[in-house]
Order: sequence, then structure tokens, then C-alpha cells
Amino acid sequence: MSRSNIFDFAIFNGQLLPVNEAKVSIFNQAFFSSFGVYESIKVDQGRPFYLMDHLCRLLESAQEIELELDITIDTLAEWFNLLVGVDPAATWSLKIIVLGNTEP
Repeated sequence: MSRSNIFDFAIFNGQLLPVNEAKVSIFNQAFFSSFGVYESIKVDQGRPFYLMDHLCRLLESAQEIELELDITIDTLAEWFNLLVGVDPAATWSLKIIVLGNTEP
């Protein structure tokens, strides 16, 4: 069984990129302050389980820690569709990570 090429790509700030180009510095202060939220979503043959529920929870979690996001659920769903377009038949787990800006 061959590996899907879905694992070769990531969405980084709305752009579909090869994973080796989607980088966050290990010196990003958000890693040291734990200022971020994430969601994990199972995707079976291109169909996500409870996508909108996960996206709502992601935005609610960000709001709880006062992490301001200039993005809508619809935009996040569009980004998901962009990524799933790489291999619509793939089964995988999506992890959405949102890091806060800790710069003064």
C-alpha cells in the first residue's frame, strides 16, 4: 500500500506548501509560553468527521485564552478543502495548530 501524497503538504497561513517549507522557528515565543490552541480531526477518504464542530471549538478555545484570530470558520473550511484537494481519497488525521503572537 503506497503512502498518500497528502502527507507531503501543509496549509500555512492559508497557503498550500510542501511540508519542508511550512516552518515555525523553535525560538517562537509561543512555544515557551504555551500560548496556542489546536484541534485534531479524523479525515476518512476526504470526508472530515465533524469539521464545523472542531472549527467552532478551535475558535472558542482561542477566545477563552484571549488569542485574537482574524479568521472565520468559513475560511478555515476553505483551507481544509484546499488541502484535501491534494488527495481527495486519502484517510488521515488533520491537526490545526494556532500559535499566539507573544511579541510586545
